[in-house]
Amino acid sequence: MKVIEQINDNYYIILIWMALMLSSCLTTRKMERQLNKTLKHSEVFDSHFTGFALYDPLSYKMLVEYNADKYFIPASNTKIFTLYTSLRVLGDTLIAMQYAERNDSLYIKGMGYPLLMHPALPDRGLEFFLKSWKGPVLTDFSNFYETPLGPGWSWNWYPYRYATERAPFPLAGNLVQFYKEPASQNWTVYPKAFKKYSIHTPQNTKNEIRREYNGNVFYTSSIAQHSDTLEMPYQWTPELFSDILASEWQLAVSQMPVPSDVNYRYYLGRPADSVYMAVMQNSDNFFAEHLLLMCAGILSDSLKSSIAIDYAKQHFFHDMPDTLYWVDGSGLSRHNLFSPRNIIMALTKIDEWLPEERIRSIFPAGGVSGTIKNQYAGPDGIPYVYAKTGTLSNAMALSGYLFTRSGKKLIFSFLHNNQVKPGKEVRDEMQKVLERIYYQY
Repeated sequence: MKVIEQINDNYYIILIWMALMLSSCLTTRKMERQLNKTLKHSEVFDSHFTGFALYDPLSYKMLVEYNADKYFIPASNTKIFTLYTSLRVLGDTLIAMQYAERNDSLYIKGMGYPLLMHPALPDRGLEFFLKSWKGPVLTDFSNFYETPLGPGWSWNWYPYRYATERAPFPLAGNLVQFYKEPASQNWTVYPKAFKKYSIHTPQNTKNEIRREYNGNVFYTSSIAQHSDTLEMPYQWTPELFSDILASEWQLAVSQMPVPSDVNYRYYLGRPADSVYMAVMQNSDNFFAEHLLLMCAGILSDSLKSSIAIDYAKQHFFHDMPDTLYWVDGSGLSRHNLFSPRNIIMALTKIDEWLPEERIRSIFPAGGVSGTIKNQYAGPDGIPYVYAKTGTLSNAMALSGYLFTRSGKKLIFSFLHNNQVKPGKEVRDEMQKVLERIYYQY
């Protein structure tokens, strides 16, 4: 009799469990229908093309798909793919250069490493190594096969920091810094080699610095009263590389044919996360482009972004649901085309590769850091969104990880193209959608 009663008890427990599961499934489906309806009928989103995907990595289920298979210009969401490629190829420590010591000479070969003399993130170890060298330094940049600007970049971006040129061995972030001393009204220039390229002219009456399009002549304004440091990209050349190091550290650097029997070794640079964080949190285009160059240098000893992209597409992203149209590391190019579900797949790969605490440290944190520090703080001030933004004219993106109030981790991708409404309106509307997911899932 007791056995029968036990069977009946188990039977009722199973029925209750099934009822709860059914109720949960119905509730989830209702929320999914409501989200699709919200996306479809939003007065903010209805004037442009919007795509959205929401994925549950625990159940391996796509919860919401709204134009998730359509192609969008992803802007800086491209950096998500650059990050994963770099994690797989470069690992935890960057390679600063290839070098060899022979007699009294130092041979160096560029690897695209962007931190030597960088104003915000300098590599002091590499700097000390080079400054301490007493003999001649011979450079080899024959492995650089890139154009200074990326494919599809606009030519008139040349004076802006977000489009800093690519190079085999950048110096000072490939930027010139200008600061006007309040007392003397004299201009301080860094690197100081550019002092001779700077022209003070009364004709430049604007409160700014100008540069010639096809050269390194800079015009400083006679009326500028900037208290902040102004930065402007310069055109990198091997000769300028030698000039800067000679001016800063009195190094005798020259470009000469390198003997074929030189055996290079790797010189290790900074931990990679310092650059990964700058790429994801500050959306640093210069670092993103040079991450791909460093990947290509490891894979082939040739600094060409397409080598890294092609390798990643074949070995890391071969299982994408949609074909990848990917051409640069930063997302400045409008030739990049991704679908929301492709970005979900890339974020899932990062989630599987990195521990959660490292993802939280690399990605911008809502209300705390990076490009979303003014949004997604959560009701208790704790971030619930860790995501990468993306912005180009008429294009906006936000993709990353959402931690719901119930403790679930979801992966989402929001893409907008042909956007004409003010960016703040679109960002606020996205926040409403993500807040709803935070509370309801």
